[in-house]
Amino acid sequence: MHPEVDVVAGVDVDFITAATIDVVTSASPRGYSEERFGLVAGAVWRPATGTTVGVRYVPSFERDYESQGLSASASREWIDRRLTTRIEYRLALDQVGRAGAARETWRPLATNVIGLGVGWVFGARTVGDLLYEVQLLDGYQASPYRNVWLGG
Repeated sequence: MHPEVDVVAGVDVDFITAATIDVVTSASPRGYSEERFGLVAGAVWRPATGTTVGVRYVPSFERDYESQGLSASASREWIDRRLTTRIEYRLALDQVGRAGAARETWRPLATNVIGLGVGWVFGARTVGDLLYEVQLLDGYQASPYRNVWLGG
C-alpha cells in the first residue's frame, strides 16, 4: 500500500426555536431561538495498511459559548485486522458567557482529554470495543445564567 492522505472539511449549523407548546407556554412565553455554527477541518494519514494518524480542528460558535477544539489520534490494526488499538488526545479552549454580555465578562474553560481504546472482531456480525477516557477540566464549569442573590 502507498501512503495516502484524506482531507476532511465540514460545516454544522443548528437552529433551535420555540416550536413546542410546552416551551412556548411554560418556559419561554416570548418565544426562544438559538443558533450554533461549527466547522471541522482535518486530515487522516494512512502510512501503511492498518495504520492511521489523524488531526482535526473543530471551532464552534454560539451567542454565549465559543469553542476551539484540536485533536490528534492514531490507530493500528493487528492479528489479521481482528484487533485494533487506538489513542487520542483532544484539547478544547472555550469561552463561556451570557448572550449579550460584554466579551470581557466571559470566562475560559480548558478541557484536556486522553482516550485509549481496543477493539476485537469476533465474527462477521460481532465487534467488541473497550474504551477508556480521562478528562481534565480547568476553568468555568457553571451556567452563567444561574445567579444567587445574597443580601437584601
